[in-house]
Order: sequence, then C-alpha cells, then structure tokens
Amino acid sequence: MPSRAQWTFSLVILALAMAFASWSAWSYVDARHDGPLAFEQERDQVLAAATSEIAVLNSIDASQVDSGLRAWQDAATGPLRDSLRQAESGNRQNLQQQRVSSAATVQQVAVIQLDRRAGSAQVIASISLTRKPQAGPASTARNRFHAALQRTGEGWKVRTLTAIPAGEGHKG
Repeated sequence: MPSRAQWTFSLVILALAMAFASWSAWSYVDARHDGPLAFEQERDQVLAAATSEIAVLNSIDASQVDSGLRAWQDAATGPLRDSLRQAESGNRQNLQQQRVSSAATVQQVAVIQLDRRAGSAQVIASISLTRKPQAGPASTARNRFHAALQRTGEGWKVRTLTAIPAGEGHKG
C-alpha cells in the first residue's frame, strides 16, 4: 500500500499534467483563431481564391459569352466589378464579333500583403493564356498580374487586376 507521501506526490504530478493539458488546449485554440495558424489559413484562402478568380477573369468561352461575363462579375468586387458591369454590353459585342475563346491557367501565385483585420490582400500571379479563334490555330502566351483582393460575404474576390508589363520587375 502506497504511503501518504507517495499519494501526495502522485496527486501533485496529476494536477501538473492536467494543468499542462489545459494550457496546451487553450494555446492551440487561441493560435487557431488569432495566431499564426489563423494567418496561414487565411493566406491559403487568399491563394486559392486568387488562383481561381484570376483564371476566371482571363477566360471566356466564345460560344457562351453571357455566362462568361457573369462569371467575370462573380469573380470581382468593388471598382473592378463596377467597371465590368459598365462595360458589359461593349464586352459582349466585342467578344461576339471576335469569336475567340480564352482559357487561363494560373501557373504561380504569391501573397505579397495580407491584412486580416481590413480583409484585404495583394497578390502577384503568372498565368498561361491559351487563345483559340473560331478558325485558325490556338496561341499561348504568358502574362503576369498584380491583383488586390477583398474579403466579402462570399469569400475573397478580386478588387483590382493590373497586368505587369514584361521586363518590369519589383522596385523596392
């Protein structure tokens, strides 16, 4: 039968183990909601949204212009969405006349700024754009973009999208 000192020592060890387990659980929950883990999760959401939305904004099926224009607006928010709405009829007319389909694939994307409190992010992306006219061969080009994203009730959306001219690097 254990002595009183052994029981006391066992209870102290058990209390310390329970305190450590409680502290560990609290630390994990805190990190998940407001620490580095939450930042990483938000960054991953921005990367996924930027990859998807930049591809959408650079793609169109010439046989389904109206659904493509809606997809462009759904991928955008703020001034970009406003601009797409204002230019919708002109874009529709141009796309129907040109009869060229475009399919973009985002090759690389990087978050260069993320403000979780403001719900804003900046990314740079490199895309491969394949353009296929109704008649004739397809062509592929590489383009680079800078995009500002905004967190909305529907997730991250592109607020601005600016092409980066070839040969222009980061100056900072």
